[in-house]
Amino acid sequence: MLKRILLESRGRQPNKVTELNLDNCRSTGELDGLTDEFSFLKKLSMVNIGLKTLKGFPALPNLQKLELSDNQISGTLECLKGCPAITHLNLSGNKIETVDVLGPLVELPHLTSLDLFNCEVTRTSRYRECVFDLLPSLKYVDSFDYIDREAVDSENYQASGDDEESGQLTDSKKNMANHYQKDDEDNDDSDLPTADSNDEIDSDADGTESSEDDKEEYGLAYLGGDDIPDEDDDEDYVEEEEEEDEEILEDEKDDVPHGIKRKLNDDSDEG
Repeated sequence: MLKRILLESRGRQPNKVTELNLDNCRSTGELDGLTDEFSFLKKLSMVNIGLKTLKGFPALPNLQKLELSDNQISGTLECLKGCPAITHLNLSGNKIETVDVLGPLVELPHLTSLDLFNCEVTRTSRYRECVFDLLPSLKYVDSFDYIDREAVDSENYQASGDDEESGQLTDSKKNMANHYQKDDEDNDDSDLPTADSNDEIDSDADGTESSEDDKEEYGLAYLGGDDIPDEDDDEDYVEEEEEEDEEILEDEKDDVPHGIKRKLNDDSDEG
């Protein structure tokens, strides 16, 4: 455990260390290497290190969060009196059997969150109610308040914070966000085109499209050397073709020999 403390300190002096994570390190069942020289330590985590007792726990006046879950701690918690700034204490998974064992925690005036999951004491009838009565500073036991409301973020809960004040601050932030959102919506609506402007845009688009088609049609006719088509010109063209066909028939009749031509006339008269 001492080696792990030195490793986590990273060459800093004990009074310069504010956080220590000693999870899963080996221990003899007692604290070893942790002294009151860590006077500015704020967060200490010793999860699953085989700790059986808190005997010899140093006085750490600035310690706020203490993680001791999944150990074998039993007996008195008197040694924690030297850490009056503690706000979060996790003793889940230890051998805490009765509510009376928690008595010394009364000396922690800022303690607001206490976890006792998987401890024997949780099998006691109305144990949470008893814990709240014993420790009036608590706001959460096992992450739930006195009326079974779950903590939103108990880990970051500030002991000196005022719930009502923070609620008002949250409401003011929501109102401010709604105000800016409404302004954005108004600006978006003002940028949208109106119904009249839409009609003008559509009419301009139709006129532009038709004029472009006309230009393309006449342009192709001009490039081909053709006149622009007209309905009267089509009718004149059909009449000219019929006149040409009649002239061809007359010429063919004139070319037929006289005898044959007479015979053809006789046949036509008989018919």
